[in-house]
Amino acid sequence: MCLLDFGTWVRFVVWLIMGIITYFSYSIRHSTENHNKLLSTSHDSFVSNYSSFGSKARD
Repeated sequence: MCLLDFGTWVRFVVWLIMGIITYFSYSIRHSTENHNKLLSTSHDSFVSNYSSFGSKARD
């Protein structure tokens, strides 16, 4: 494998970089951890917005 010409190595590196970019861009968008983080963030903001609403009405 070390005896391959320079053009073959360039093509290999280009395809390798494209594969890594595709892998990580897909996995970041489709990760369950990211999905759970988005749900908890929206839930926390909902709770903080509406829990203070009830306390102001009682004062």
